[in-house]
Amino acid sequence: MPNIAKSLRLAILLPVTAAALALVGGATLWLWPRSDGSIQQEQVCWRILSELGTHSSGPIGDCGDALESEMTGNPAGRAAPDDVKKMSERQSEAFEHIVSAYTEYGKSNPARIPSEIRHNLANALTYYRSDVYDILGISVDFSAPEYSTTPNNIEIRSGTMTDFLEGLAENEAAFRLIRESIFEHADRQIKSLRGDDFARESKAEAGKPYVDNALGVARQSGAVTSILRKVRFQALKNQTKDDKSKLDSALGGDYMGYGFPRLEQLFRSRAENLHVPETGESKRRLEEILSTAREGHSG
Repeated sequence: MPNIAKSLRLAILLPVTAAALALVGGATLWLWPRSDGSIQQEQVCWRILSELGTHSSGPIGDCGDALESEMTGNPAGRAAPDDVKKMSERQSEAFEHIVSAYTEYGKSNPARIPSEIRHNLANALTYYRSDVYDILGISVDFSAPEYSTTPNNIEIRSGTMTDFLEGLAENEAAFRLIRESIFEHADRQIKSLRGDDFARESKAEAGKPYVDNALGVARQSGAVTSILRKVRFQALKNQTKDDKSKLDSALGGDYMGYGFPRLEQLFRSRAENLHVPETGESKRRLEEILSTAREGHSG
């Protein structure tokens, strides 16, 4: 379990300036600067890295590359491996810290994540797609010690992760990278289902816990993809400036690309590839699975 991250300050503080320091009743109060200028963004980015022990300076793009490498252990821009990989403790701590820090920064700064580094952060997030999938799709507080994400035990609440994703969603290419990785992970979960999962309903056995793998996969995949659609919806709403015609057109394309129809096709394809016999029971079972995924997606 990452432990250094627990001691890191989540409110990243800039050097003392008139804009950053205020005196309240004789006490010192640190405030995030409200300017979103490039110099301020560079300072914030390098300050976050300094909390992880990396001290440097330079253009915001260089800082974005450094952030990404801290989280992945690879040069910036390298794609995540096809198989989910357990990251080092240092890399996992960096991921926790950077997500939490930019989320905290966003509370007082609308431009929470500068456009120059959104792709860096999105690419890093794909390395943790399984953990993010757990955080968004399972209704527990993963910041609590009794719960663990797979495989990196990332201690971040769902609300914090959603806020972080909102900071990336304005960049269509960066957010598409995240969504594709999440759908690929959902597809892997669906492909783990067996013929019996589609052929008949799971039945509880005396003395054994009742587990329905297919409905669990359906519910989680629906919930995760729904959250990402809602995050993107807000970004599209901001970009179209409430122009209903443009917004409706953008949402239509988004629904077909990343909405329930794509998820439904993954389940149907898995059932077909398993050559599940078409019986009345198997048809009802598939509809039960799809209905559960649909409920999760619309929740």
